[in-house]
Amino acid sequence: MAFHSVHDALATDSLPAAAWSLLEPQLPRQGIFYLEDNCKRLRKAILRLCEKSLISTDDFSQIIKNKKTAKIFFEDMSFWFGEKSYIKTTKKHEE
Repeated sequence: MAFHSVHDALATDSLPAAAWSLLEPQLPRQGIFYLEDNCKRLRKAILRLCEKSLISTDDFSQIIKNKKTAKIFFEDMSFWFGEKSYIKTTKKHEE
C-alpha cells in the first residue's frame, strides 16, 4: 500500500486487521504510552526513516506532493525534530 492509502485508511479506521497487525509494531511510541493518533504515528515513522536516510529526499517529496499532506508533515517536523537539512531541501523542492 502507498503512504496515502495507509494514512487515509488509518484516518477512517478502515485499515484491514491483517495490515494493522503488520504495521502497528513498526510505529513509534511516545514514552511508555502510544501516541493516540495512528496517522501521527505513521508520519513519525516516515520522518524517522528520513532521518536515518532510509527514504531519499526524492521519495519523501513524492509523499508530500499534496499540499495538505506537506503542511501536516512540516508541522510534525517542527514539533518533533526542528529544522533539518533534508527538511529544508524538501521545502525548497515543494516551492
